[in-house]
Amino acid sequence: MKKTLMKSIKKLTLVKLTSVVLISTLVTGCNDDEEITYIDSVSYDFSESKGEWQLGFADYPFGEEQQCELTGEENSEFTLASGEVGKGYYLHSYNRSDDTQMYITRKISGLIPNRHYQAYFDMQLASNVNDQCAGMGGAPHAVTVKASLSVNKPSASLDFENTYRLNLDVGQQTSGGLDGQAIGDIGITSLDDCDPSSAVYDLKNYDNSDNAFEVTADDKGELWLTLLTDSGFEGPTSIYFTKAMLTFKESDKSAEGFRLSIDFSLPQTEITTVFFDYPVGREFEWQLADEPLTTVMLEQGGEVIGHLLHSYNRSDDTGMLLHLPIKGLAANTNYSAVFKTTIATNVNNICFGIGGAPHAVSVKAGLSKEKPLQIRVEGDDHYRLNIDLGNNAAEGVNGMTLGDIGSDTLADCDPSSELFDLKSFDSQLLEKTFTITTGDNGVLYLSIATDSGFEGPTTVLFTQASVTFERL
Repeated sequence: MKKTLMKSIKKLTLVKLTSVVLISTLVTGCNDDEEITYIDSVSYDFSESKGEWQLGFADYPFGEEQQCELTGEENSEFTLASGEVGKGYYLHSYNRSDDTQMYITRKISGLIPNRHYQAYFDMQLASNVNDQCAGMGGAPHAVTVKASLSVNKPSASLDFENTYRLNLDVGQQTSGGLDGQAIGDIGITSLDDCDPSSAVYDLKNYDNSDNAFEVTADDKGELWLTLLTDSGFEGPTSIYFTKAMLTFKESDKSAEGFRLSIDFSLPQTEITTVFFDYPVGREFEWQLADEPLTTVMLEQGGEVIGHLLHSYNRSDDTGMLLHLPIKGLAANTNYSAVFKTTIATNVNNICFGIGGAPHAVSVKAGLSKEKPLQIRVEGDDHYRLNIDLGNNAAEGVNGMTLGDIGSDTLADCDPSSELFDLKSFDSQLLEKTFTITTGDNGVLYLSIATDSGFEGPTTVLFTQASVTFERL
């Protein structure tokens, strides 16, 4: 009989499993007589579980375990469309309004302590919904499959809304986060049935071979591996995890310094957009637009692809920001940083209008230990930013001003022009110095932003960005 969660997360039956294959590397320790074997790969077969995984659920209201049908069972059988019978780790929930998460987790040991890795996931699960299905509650395949590696043990606890939340940052629904990566959804093209309660399943494979996940092992050489689904479908979801393999590649990021480059003409799954310094509830008036992989025409001919941000500043100093986490820096260590970025802009450097100068929009770059967030301040009816990039052209603790968006060559002063020009910025050429000290996890957030002092529309296309670290 499948085990069903009732009444409280504390009632979870912690089921463990696994048939494990380890591929190892020999490393000589400080003692010449001591040899330590470190792993560089692990493999799990969920048809032969032996109780080493722990089951959990999150993003559901307190006391609604029964209504959400939270269920899990290891070594559970399912029937494929071919008629064959398979086995896997069964997970089931009924998402009645929220983005319910289902997960299994276990500890991985044998990594090099405090070493930074690139991790590659190769997973398989069985699903029972077609890739093109849609329904009243949404598309059943709108359930995202994620993989996570974290120093902290995953657990769910109640938040201020009396809802169980996971203590990891794995992103929301289709997005990933600092601790986890989205690697696909549960829709399978080969299935005919759109019924999410169908008894007929098929297999689907997932990997992140073109987008390695970065993580640093703890001081014992351990990490927690978590496999999960994140539901954007208001209905039942049933899946079976069947296989998982994880390969670790040592990274050189913990060296004296390194350079991170971003090409916005390519998909950037870890990029997050934040708008700030605008009145609450007036997003429509401010015309906020966030459009990755957008193509614009250049005045001199040709076109360029990048991440487009747009806003209409009607009275305030509206800001637009892109950020992503940078992993692999040494913990509690001082670094200097050099920023470079290239934008496409559609305003001339000497334009002036009723609302001010369109080029009076500053371009900024910075680093912070805190994840940049849109926040509310008591007594203020505006959205603000939780880190200090400075106001308008001024600089702050977490950012420096690289210049403005005005072009030296564009003929048009219309800030709604469809013709753009490329403009590059380099903090080293400005002879500016930015320093920062990392925290306990060695993670920093890179921000590139605009800060408007122009009462009018601003459209900017970020095309390239980089930050170069040097350990002090």
